[in-house]
Amino acid sequence: MIYFRFFGETPAEQAKNLAKNFLEKLKDFEFVYFGLGFSGKDKQTAKKEFLSLIVSEFEKAGKNFSNQEHEVFLLCDLDRKKVEVEVKPVFIFGHYNKYSREIAQTIHYCIECKGRKCSACNFTGKQVQESVQEIIGKKALEAFSARKHFFHGAGREDVDVLMLGKGRPFVLELAQPKKRKISLKEFEENVNKEKRVRFHSLAFCGPEKVAQVKTTEHDKAYEAVVECEKEADKEKIGALAGQRLGIEQFTPTRVEKRRAKATRKKWAEITRVKALERKKFSLQLKTQAGLYIKEFVSGDSGRTKPSLSSLLGQPCRCVQLDVLEIIEK
Repeated sequence: MIYFRFFGETPAEQAKNLAKNFLEKLKDFEFVYFGLGFSGKDKQTAKKEFLSLIVSEFEKAGKNFSNQEHEVFLLCDLDRKKVEVEVKPVFIFGHYNKYSREIAQTIHYCIECKGRKCSACNFTGKQVQESVQEIIGKKALEAFSARKHFFHGAGREDVDVLMLGKGRPFVLELAQPKKRKISLKEFEENVNKEKRVRFHSLAFCGPEKVAQVKTTEHDKAYEAVVECEKEADKEKIGALAGQRLGIEQFTPTRVEKRRAKATRKKWAEITRVKALERKKFSLQLKTQAGLYIKEFVSGDSGRTKPSLSSLLGQPCRCVQLDVLEIIEK
């Protein structure tokens, strides 16, 4: 928020001073439309006497009044002669691909110091040193002269998992941007100089897109490399291809601190199986949104039923995982 005071003996003087202070404080911010509201014991009277005067002064500077669509909003506290200014965020929708197994989706703060920096994280404040959010966020802060960035993804993949195909949908939110309209094509070219992550199909959107991205469930296609404890039974492995399995998955051990404990019914369809080394094979599968693949492979100590471990009759683990596609409906 941005604050400043307005003053003057008459409504006309106050309107002029308010406009002058407002335009001076926000001279570096790009905007065309502004909204205006009042608070205080005389807000209804002030709205009748004051609103048109303020709007008139702002229009002289080429700013248009709209309480429906605006980039900045002024709330005038009449009792304290104070104005609170809200600069609306900029939202950008797009897709990203991740080609590194060492990059997180969002900032992972150190679990010991919670970002305050300590010896456990080598005084970086982070558990994972790079993220998709930071790669695009740093460039966006510079391009839009914004204060802070927030990243909203359609789900997430683990740090060691690649995001391939057409990419994962996301919305980047930029707080208090001074610039609002830039060429997203040029911005996309600039941010894609970082080859380990690729961003595409960038477009401006509204705040409602955040909820849509975060709540829409997407089925997915994966490729996993599985390692068995003993030599893999080729006949049993071959029999996996073409199976569609109903799965009951209790909240996995590795996420139980942040997800409610419950048994969730999901499905997985194994579309392809290929033998690799003596103890390894790869498989491609389509799955329902929300199925944890690594636990589907290992069984997670019986929390996921059935699992590849139970189907093959021996312990198995996922040693490599790629998201081949986010299936958008």
